[in-house]
Amino acid sequence: MQNVAATVLAQYAASPRLNALINSFNAALSPDSFINDFYDLIWNIDTAEKYGLDAWGKIVGVSRRLILMKAMSNITDCSVPDINRMLRFMFGKKHRAYVLNNGGLRMSYIFEFALSSAELAIIQSSGALPSPPGVYVSVVLKETSNEV
Repeated sequence: MQNVAATVLAQYAASPRLNALINSFNAALSPDSFINDFYDLIWNIDTAEKYGLDAWGKIVGVSRRLILMKAMSNITDCSVPDINRMLRFMFGKKHRAYVLNNGGLRMSYIFEFALSSAELAIIQSSGALPSPPGVYVSVVLKETSNEV
């Protein structure tokens, strides 16, 4: 209950024992903390913990980062800056990945680092990386060496 005092009849409102009993009963049965915990630990992908992530993983069959990438790809406008922002989210600042507009309805995803087999599978078959309709997309792997 939001306002317990409003639900107590006026003739019982001054009873400390009755008010204590009603307030403790209200605290024990209040769903507020359960709802907040459920949202934070299960529903919200950013804050979900083990059980919540396992539940999301079973629902969609992928990890948290890929879930967020798929969500981003569903709402993107497929502009170069927007896709580059997604690539920075996916691969972080330690790896250089970007999209290049080649003109003539062609674009390239450029990866200047060695992709793991899982990352390559995500790029090739998950549909997480968006492409504008009617645009030919290529993937370019450029492994750079740090030789001096």
